[in-house]
Amino acid sequence: MPPMIVLACNAFRRELPELLRDHPRRWVAYHGDRRLAVGGTKTALYQDCLRRGMARDQFLVLFVEPERDDEIEVPIDV
Repeated sequence: MPPMIVLACNAFRRELPELLRDHPRRWVAYHGDRRLAVGGTKTALYQDCLRRGMARDQFLVLFVEPERDDEIEVPIDV
């Protein structure tokens, strides 16, 4: 898994309680461990990241919802 994606996954998990409180059922984009934007659609955030010149393996767009027990664990170390 690309290091920027691992960092993004870890940042999302760390910020999930705040995101659930402030932005439930929205989309969030990360570049590494930095949150870039919160928006209403996945497509809009993807387009924003691509417009910023990022390659697809440099950002991650995720839906803000509670984690499920059956989700795949993401490595914590880069």
